[in-house]
Amino acid sequence: MLGLFERGLIREVLQLTAVVLLILLLIMVGAQFAALFALASAGQVPLGAIAPLASLDAVQQLVLLLPVAYYVAILTSVGRMYRNHEAYAWAVAGVGPARIYRPLFLIAIVLSGLTGYLSLELAPSAAAESKQLRAEAERNARFGLGVAGRFQSFESGRIVLYAGQVRPGSGELEDVFIHMDEQDQPITIRAKRGKLEPQDEISQVLRLFDGTRYEGVVGSGGYRVIHFREQGFRYELPAAEPSRLHRKAISTEELMSEPRSRADWAEWHWRLAAPSAVWVLALLAVPLARVSPRQRSAGLILGILIYVFYSNLMGLGRSWMAQKLILPIFGLWWVHLLFVLLALVLLARQDGWRWVFAAGWRRGQRRQ
Repeated sequence: MLGLFERGLIREVLQLTAVVLLILLLIMVGAQFAALFALASAGQVPLGAIAPLASLDAVQQLVLLLPVAYYVAILTSVGRMYRNHEAYAWAVAGVGPARIYRPLFLIAIVLSGLTGYLSLELAPSAAAESKQLRAEAERNARFGLGVAGRFQSFESGRIVLYAGQVRPGSGELEDVFIHMDEQDQPITIRAKRGKLEPQDEISQVLRLFDGTRYEGVVGSGGYRVIHFREQGFRYELPAAEPSRLHRKAISTEELMSEPRSRADWAEWHWRLAAPSAVWVLALLAVPLARVSPRQRSAGLILGILIYVFYSNLMGLGRSWMAQKLILPIFGLWWVHLLFVLLALVLLARQDGWRWVFAAGWRRGQRRQ
């Protein structure tokens, strides 16, 4: 049965976690939108693919952002209790570290399960879908002549197209220029207007209006100039070549199938690291948040610096494992263990090794 203190702490930490997660997600997704808009302006990605790609990237980012948001929420919430002297009042009532950890670990059960599901299932499938969608989007952007004022080549450079103006979504072009080679004979076409009409998955018909067609080499006997009111021709892109999925886009079941390389083991432990980090960061946040009223944001700043070191050390351990410098049996567990020990040392320094008892908490308060 949860008491008043536990219920209040759960409510506050969950609210802060949601706020921090939303802020971090908006920052990450905003940066992704900016990058995708830059690709769209260069004609590599159509505008319609920006939102799906950003959504798939957000799913992958959640794996990293959920533990961080929970960690910052604990630092902020528990730190506020000490700045407002609320923690000292609860200490007099017998609320020690064990009582603080009880609601935090209840939240950690839910968040670690959610993070594990994201890391092991949703994030790999989102990465695979994002890679496929990006390849198709880049190909379709080139196929649709979506960018004005840019030369684009098709069929291994045999056809070069240019449109001075493009009306998005309508397939209508203005000031069209085409150069192509037909049976060793250069052909150049200029037209005032054009319209793209899809035929199938890999080809389109480009209809041109009010233009001039130049065939052959100027000065040769076969050189011809033809004026036309309407003309059309078909062009196509080569089929997309299948590419090997990046390891992060491989499903967990396939990743753990035999045979496994060291890089596969490194990816496997990396996926387990996020849900494990929820527990480690929850354990570590409480002693880091215990600051005097005068210190204000000192605990939050120190906590962020420790998290940066923690995440970088996990990335380094992943690299060492892939390079066969660490055995797979050790994985990234040694990194988690280091920071669990750090949390225990901080707790022992603040309250002694008997910090699980309310008496130990009170002695710690009298020493401060």
